[in-house]
Amino acid sequence: KQSPGVAGLIQLTADAAGDLRKTGDQSEFALASVSGDLNARGLRVQNQSAGDLSATARTVGNNVNYNLSSNFAGSNIGISGRTTLATDYPTIADAHIKDLTVEKALQIVGQAHLPARGNLSADAHLAGSMKNPTADLQFALTNANVYQEVINQLQGRVQYSNVKVQIPSLQLD
Repeated sequence: KQSPGVAGLIQLTADAAGDLRKTGDQSEFALASVSGDLNARGLRVQNQSAGDLSATARTVGNNVNYNLSSNFAGSNIGISGRTTLATDYPTIADAHIKDLTVEKALQIVGQAHLPARGNLSADAHLAGSMKNPTADLQFALTNANVYQEVINQLQGRVQYSNVKVQIPSLQLD
C-alpha cells in the first residue's frame, strides 16, 4: 500500500563482533569481525524490473574483504575491496558500471520526468583512510540526449584527494 509496484526476494545473513571501549569521557566501538551475505532477486521498483544484486563481506585477519555485483536496469555493476579494521579504516576498492541505460535507471528510481537518456559506463579506484581518501574516476556517457541537447559522447577522468580535485581530461562531442 505504501510502495505499490515494489517486489522481489531479499535474503540477508550477517553477524559482526566488536569491542566497546571507553577512552576518556567517550565510548568507542571497534569492529573486530564481520561476515555477511546479501542476495536480492527479481527486484521490481515502480513496476519496472530493477534486476538482481548479490554481496558478500568476510573478515580475514584484520581486513574485511567485500564484493558486490548487480545487473541493475540491465547494466553490469561491481564493487570489490578491502577495508582494514583499524583507526580510520584504510580502504582499497574498485568499482565499475558498464552499459547503464540512464533513461531506465531514472524510471526505476522515480525520476522519469528528467529529460535524459544515454548509456553510462564508469570505473573508479578508491584508496586511503577516512581522513585521507583518494579516488580516480573515469567515465563515458554515449548516445545521450540531456534536456534536448544531443551528446554523442562525454568522457573524462576526475581525480580526488583530500585537498584537491583534478580533471585531467574531459571531452565532449
